Amino acid sequence: MHRHTVAPSAAIEDPVLALPLQVKDLLDGARADSAVAKALLARELPELVAPLRQQTIRAERAEADRATERLAGRSTRPATVRG
Repeated sequence: MHRHTVAPSAAIEDPVLALPLQVKDLLDGARADSAVAKALLARELPELVAPLRQQTIRAERAEADRATERLAGRSTRPATVRG
């Protein structure tokens, strides 16, 4: 079995990812998921981007509805965005 040592300051580049993955991020479990997600989202794959856009549209419509209600004097509830 061959072992290779990679410096934490190194980066992994792959055509599948739009951004290089920093090895130091992969060594930290919490940052690893985030690094991979950012690299995949940067590719703007429809399977990933479309649901996010739909969520943004729903949140913007809800905010607009609440703003309209406040302007009409029907609600004093503060605006919140839930995702």
